Amino acid sequence: MVGLETNIFAIGNLNRLSANYRLYRIKGLRPDQAEYYQNRQHITNNLSRKLKSPILTLLRGEETYLVVREDVKALPDRYELVRTRVQFETASDLLPLDFTIRDPDNDAICVRFLQFAVQEVLYNCPTLWQPGTGRPFFEYTPVDATTEISHYRGYSVRVTPTQSGGLGIAVDVTSKFVGRSPLPARLSRQDFAKWKLKHFIYHFGSNWYELQATALDDRSCGEYEFQDVNGEWIKLLEYALRESRKPIPKGLAQITNDDSVILYRNSQNGERGAIAAVCYPVYGSDTDADAARFHSDTILAPYIRRRLIHQFVKANLTQLRFGVTQLAISTRPDVTEVRMFNVPDQLFGQAKVLSVVGTVDAQQVSLDNLGRTRTALLRDAAVSFYTQSPLDRQYAVLPASVMQSYGEAFLDNLKRSADSYYPSGGGYGPQIITYDDRGKRTSIAQGKAILSAMETSGVQPGYALVMVHSTSDLKKRQEDPLSGMIIRELRDRFDIAAGVIHSDVPGESYKERRTNNGTTDYQMDADPRKRGKIIGYLRGVALNKVLLTNQKWPFALANRLHADITVGIDVKYHTVGLVVVSDGGRLIRALTRTSRQKERLLNDQMRDYLLEILRQEIAVQSVTVKTIVLHRDGRAFQSELDGAQEALLILKREGLIEPEATLTVLEIPKNSPARLRLFDVTIANSKAWVENPQVGSYYIVNDSDGYVCTTGRAFPHEGTVRPLHVRRAFGPLGIENCLEDVFALSTLAWSKPDDCSRNPITLKLCDRYLSEDATDYDADALQRAEMSEEEEASSDE
Repeated sequence: MVGLETNIFAIGNLNRLSANYRLYRIKGLRPDQAEYYQNRQHITNNLSRKLKSPILTLLRGEETYLVVREDVKALPDRYELVRTRVQFETASDLLPLDFTIRDPDNDAICVRFLQFAVQEVLYNCPTLWQPGTGRPFFEYTPVDATTEISHYRGYSVRVTPTQSGGLGIAVDVTSKFVGRSPLPARLSRQDFAKWKLKHFIYHFGSNWYELQATALDDRSCGEYEFQDVNGEWIKLLEYALRESRKPIPKGLAQITNDDSVILYRNSQNGERGAIAAVCYPVYGSDTDADAARFHSDTILAPYIRRRLIHQFVKANLTQLRFGVTQLAISTRPDVTEVRMFNVPDQLFGQAKVLSVVGTVDAQQVSLDNLGRTRTALLRDAAVSFYTQSPLDRQYAVLPASVMQSYGEAFLDNLKRSADSYYPSGGGYGPQIITYDDRGKRTSIAQGKAILSAMETSGVQPGYALVMVHSTSDLKKRQEDPLSGMIIRELRDRFDIAAGVIHSDVPGESYKERRTNNGTTDYQMDADPRKRGKIIGYLRGVALNKVLLTNQKWPFALANRLHADITVGIDVKYHTVGLVVVSDGGRLIRALTRTSRQKERLLNDQMRDYLLEILRQEIAVQSVTVKTIVLHRDGRAFQSELDGAQEALLILKREGLIEPEATLTVLEIPKNSPARLRLFDVTIANSKAWVENPQVGSYYIVNDSDGYVCTTGRAFPHEGTVRPLHVRRAFGPLGIENCLEDVFALSTLAWSKPDDCSRNPITLKLCDRYLSEDATDYDADALQRAEMSEEEEASSDE
């Protein structure tokens, strides 16, 4: 076979599908409202559930419309939203929907209507369960149930446009880990405390769904009452027995009137009760130690993932219906021609160029050896980093207990590792500062001790590496507030850029040794596995926490991109990060600012932040700026698009850019609802040989959407390659040129030169700054702790 196979299965009879809909103007909902997008999502989700019909909102000009299928006979007169109440005004007669026409609005309606139909059929499939609306479907029979945790295999099923101009269904494989034992039938408040806010799979008869426990009710399931859909009051156990498919499962049959009830919030934010004895805990393989050993089971080789997808399609998608019409779902996935971007030439120190395409006067390297050769060049004193400037003032801030034990050995090894990467820096020789770590291992206590030591030492502006202990108050799935605190406080108080590391790995990697003269010292553990781990750790710290924090860039692109300036933008926890990359990565500029909104920027914010950073960047450009591209991590909101266009016009009026200069905005989500996979399939002797695609392979859906493999076969990893989705939200730069620039910027794998990077350096650096700078911490508690020892004890309890 010539080409790459996708995981998209085409719908072959779109011309036979029909549906009608009406448009309603949503009065009282305006794009300039702070909660506009939140309210649109609320209408879509809640009205769809209430009316049991696919509801959709569309923005056309300044008006927002509701798309309602013809089976909906009446809408509410008024509808409550966040900080507003809206009304629905009829804006059209009944309109026919043509499933063969491809344009953004028509695609949105077609996809919504079809996805709703697919959801209905699969939801009623007796072999599948779904944790919640829009989530993947899982098989009832677990893949592995030999331990206390069961591994369930699931499948995401999403309708999506296809490269051929049609619609298809993208299918991918996922996993969920669930405890085999439910909660105890009778819980005390003390028992429940450890389960509060945990997620569970509620076995409501044969209908399983996921909930988050918020409280323990003081009534049993024979006493707890609520109103059913008809408004009648009914006891929880009676309702469960009435609604469950017969015969009822054994677990439900054994419930008694005295069993406990846990409370949760449903999708409409209403409080509901669940029978504790049929609630099974959910485990995350990335964070729960009990399930971590199963993580490798979720990493599927390409041939296994492909086989499972094909089996699911044949078993579950061939009987899908839209209304009375059976969908003609192909059992053969779409195939696309092989299209691939070459890794661009990369520029190191001493003007050394590394090339995989045979560039004259460059060092040649095969794609398979690119990572190893990059690392070797960085560690070659005759080449080294592209950035060659000396290191500025350096500090190493370590706990007193570490410096009294293995600290000197650790620092000696770190110095050698940093100098081997960056010999032109003049030698990494940080001033050592120790802080008292004998107190409580909380964020506030450690933060206070570190800041006190810095103040006492009379530090000056520069750079710091700070080692901290893991804190007792760090919650699962929470980013470390201590790291965010240290980075922001050192920057704001002392003008010091800091990188934070934890003591866990070094602490377990150095062992005490008694010398021949009777003294003791510390050395790396002799165990080869532990020794290899700490050596890799030291290299990572030297590169990421010392050199990159010092803005020493390992290598750049030898040639310019289609864009003269590229800006990465992300908003996280009321903090916006902007990173400008230009001249192939030779020039990097970052900006972080506070945002009034949690996840999006208002028009004026976007305009002002862009103007601030672009004016600085344009001033140092060696060429006239004609093309500006924004990389938005996730969704680009309309207010952001408007603000970016205003900034462009202002720059033109100021004469800083060409009058014909253009702006293109790309959305680059970390995760996409329709997860595209590409498989390199070769047929030999009637058998399929399945591999990952090569790095640089790409797939263009249409003028606005494309995917590029920023990871691939040249950089072997377990599992299946997940191409990066790039959507052009605005602007004239062609989608192929957009993809090529995104791929080129992803090859700046600075944090791990021997490997590849999934995201372009614009968003990689944004994420780096925001993961630290935007991490929330209790600044008031820190201030109280610094003012009073007594208040510190109070705040830490």
